[in-house]
Amino acid sequence: MSFYKKAFAKTQTPPADPGLNLICQKKAGDKYVSFIGFGNNKVSIAAFTAEKPNNIQEKIFLKMKFTEAVPSEPFAGEITDWGYVFDRNADGKIDYMAFLVGALPVKQKDFPPDFPKSDQMMKLDQLKFFYRSHQLVFAHSADDNYDGRIDGMVFEAMDTERNWVDRWMVFLSSKYDDIIDNCWYFEESIEEKSGECLFLNELFKQGYATQRKGLIDPVVGTWKLYELSDMLSELNRAAAMCESGAAFNDQRN
Repeated sequence: MSFYKKAFAKTQTPPADPGLNLICQKKAGDKYVSFIGFGNNKVSIAAFTAEKPNNIQEKIFLKMKFTEAVPSEPFAGEITDWGYVFDRNADGKIDYMAFLVGALPVKQKDFPPDFPKSDQMMKLDQLKFFYRSHQLVFAHSADDNYDGRIDGMVFEAMDTERNWVDRWMVFLSSKYDDIIDNCWYFEESIEEKSGECLFLNELFKQGYATQRKGLIDPVVGTWKLYELSDMLSELNRAAAMCESGAAFNDQRN
């Protein structure tokens, strides 16, 4: 996951006026896969949709926006199953993905320790602070030995009392064998561990306990690597079907 810092920076500092353009679109299974660039012919984004999308520029938000209705709320866009894709070794295949989780409040250093819990009422100034703290959050996954299979992931971890993102979880298959054998929490730097993960070894719960948005993936184990590897394969198969292939931005380590 050495590429995480570069990928994270890209997700949080997108081009001011990207001019999204559809480069290629293919049907994969029961979904359409769209490959999108920032005003050029290099793919930066991939999106999954049930229907063939149009007006990509209006439906994918690289930066969070607020709804026009009152009360105005954070809005991640009409198309939400999309992410940044990278070809780090320039072999023409995606080997790193950062897919959107949603618009979530993320704790920063100015987070007040007495901020209301999720079951408590917020004052107006606290509500404004809550909305200002939202950002687009992404789930990262990497194929670090370039064999077409995911062997590393970074997911958000929520403060369960307040439903804010307050740290992140790293999952690694260090032997590249589809078995997660290393997991830790971090707050700012992925190299600086802030805690160890809890491993559950129960009959129907074998893996690491998580605290993800909306309690998705309450336990992460080998199955998650398989799921994301299948997603990676689906993207690369769709890219190979593009008439002249899909050229990805060269983002090497």
